[in-house]
Amino acid sequence: MNIKNIKYSNKATNWSLEPMSFSNLTLLVGASGVGKSQIIQGIKTIKHIAKGKSVNGISWKIEFELIF
Repeated sequence: MNIKNIKYSNKATNWSLEPMSFSNLTLLVGASGVGKSQIIQGIKTIKHIAKGKSVNGISWKIEFELIF
């Protein structure tokens, strides 16, 4: 299963990721401080929520694609 689209917002850090699409190979490339690690942290936070952890101030929308 791959992430197809994601939108994420964290009120505690006042950071949000506008809707972003992923392809079969997605590289996060950019200068220091542009948000690459924030994107990864957002995905990790959604993973923790999916496992039952309670996290306040987070809004998200994620779409998966099944790969056969």
